Order: sequence, then C-alpha cells, then structure tokens
Amino acid sequence: MTIHDIRAPVAVISATTELLKVNLEQRGSEEDAILLQRIQRSTSWLITLVDNLAVETELSASPLSLDWSTVDLRECTEESLAIAQTLFDQRQQRVRWPRECAVKVSGDRRRIQQVLINLLTNASKYGDSHSEIRIDIVPCGEWARIQIHNYGPTIPAWEQGQIFERFVRGSNAKSAGGAGLGLGLHIVKKIVERHGGQVGVISSPEQGTVLWFTLPAAH
Repeated sequence: MTIHDIRAPVAVISATTELLKVNLEQRGSEEDAILLQRIQRSTSWLITLVDNLAVETELSASPLSLDWSTVDLRECTEESLAIAQTLFDQRQQRVRWPRECAVKVSGDRRRIQQVLINLLTNASKYGDSHSEIRIDIVPCGEWARIQIHNYGPTIPAWEQGQIFERFVRGSNAKSAGGAGLGLGLHIVKKIVERHGGQVGVISSPEQGTVLWFTLPAAH
C-alpha cells in the first residue's frame, strides 16, 4: 500500500462532504450542519496524518520540497485551530490565542499548517482536561517565534532532547491514552528546519510545557 492509496479515498470523503454541505445549506437542519462540520474537521485531521506519513516517506528519499510564499500566521493559525477543534471539544479545553496578530512569515503555507496542527494535537493530548492551551506569536527581528503552551504532566529534563526524534514517544504517552507513531514532533522539526528555523521545548511543574518554533519573517 502506498500513500496515494490512502490519500485517494480520503480525498473522496472530503469532496463528498463538500457536496453535502451545499445540500444542507439549502434544506438541512442546524443539527445536521453541526454533524457535517465534525466530519469535515475529522477528515481534515485525517489528511494531516496522511501528510505526516507522506513527509516521512519524502524525507527518506530526498530533501523536503517547499512551495514558498508570504504566509499570514493569523489566518494559518485560525485554519489549524478549526481542524483541531474536535480534540479540544472532546477534552473540554479552552484555547487562547492572539486573534489580532498581524505577523507574516516566509514559507510553505501547507507545511506550516501541518506543523501547527501537529503541535496543537500534541498540546491537546498531553494537556489536562478542562485546561487552557495558549498560543503566542512573537516577532523577533528577522524571525517569528510561535509557542504552544499546555498545562499537563511535565516532560522530564532527560527526555526533552529526545522528543523531536523519529519514532520517539515520551514517557507521558501511555498515561495520555492516545495512540501514535512518534512521528508528529519529528516532522515538526524537519519542516521547521527546512525553513531555516529552530524548534525547542520548555517544561516545568510551575509553567507547564511550551513547544516553540521559529520561522523567517516576511519582508
């Protein structure tokens, strides 16, 4: 089985939900519209997971290709949050982020969104239920720094240097109760580094856990 074999039926599901959306707008109920929205978000999330596998496959063969453009981080974050919203709803988590953000970066919009979704998924998975997840977007001269902050079990100091490695799942993974391949953060690191940026983690019992990355500012 290839990545294309997985991507093709997912694309069909995505296209079908778009058609259903048009029909529901004409004669559907509000409850039906809410259910369809959940399907759309779940499908978008599934596409992201397939993209993770695709990136890993591409990395094993050649350097990751990027489609460079100027990316509005507010728009990109908003779209990523919409895809991950189902996860936050399930765990009753609140997300706080700078909606007025006017920071723009240079990079591949789809890849940057993939990074954000992977980090938001991670924050939801390891953050406590009913807790807050905070996104900070900070201009830093020639760079923009994006931080995803969650309150949950901290990452031991000895483990912090390993979490971005391929197939590594932290010691908190079992208690979080979610399945995973240990590819999400590894792919985050590879995409960010391909943009020339850096990734890192800060974790302490007092402040929770912050996963951060930098991207080149747009000129």
